[in-house]
Amino acid sequence: MPTGPSICILLAALSALAGREEAPANSDPAVVAAEHHRLSDELQRLVERQIWVGAEHKFRACEALAVALEFRDLLNGAYAARGLGDAAASYERLRKAAVLEASKEVVDWLWALDTLYGKVVLSTNPPKGVELRAEALPFAPDQRAAVEFAATRLRNEGRFEGLLPSGSYVLGDIPFQVVPGVAIQIEAATKRLRTREPRPQEPPPPTPDRNGQL
Repeated sequence: MPTGPSICILLAALSALAGREEAPANSDPAVVAAEHHRLSDELQRLVERQIWVGAEHKFRACEALAVALEFRDLLNGAYAARGLGDAAASYERLRKAAVLEASKEVVDWLWALDTLYGKVVLSTNPPKGVELRAEALPFAPDQRAAVEFAATRLRNEGRFEGLLPSGSYVLGDIPFQVVPGVAIQIEAATKRLRTREPRPQEPPPPTPDRNGQL
């Protein structure tokens, strides 16, 4: 599982790929269905190879077709999001997959997200300059990736809304606790030390003598 700076690289690569692969201009249902089949197969292969940026790109391309996604598309999309650390996207895709097929894997995965993660809305003002850190990083690779994903999003955009593993965190100098089933919202302000040069002191005015002369 990628960590640290590699998460930043993955997110940058995903942003660069966004929009490159567009839905076919032909609105013929047969053409759209063929394109969906192609993208779905490529998504499957990328997930099997654990190439998460590419897999996320293919999943979004499938969504852009505006067709009904299949169970395997949604499940593979959940894998891709988890690989990148986006637990909230995984959760939403799993919920849609469960409507089509409530497999044991999907149900267990949703249960794990419900019981091990909490919803957070974190922001910084000004947008940059405040770091998010966990008091103790989780051992599970997907949970570590979720922490790194949130920290990177905050660092780059000044806001993160999603899921974090339960535990103790600090945003700037604000400690907080993530608890499953409890949503929290925190805004941290950047403290800036401002210095000002002292004004030069002016000489005191002359004092008149007894006769009123200066």
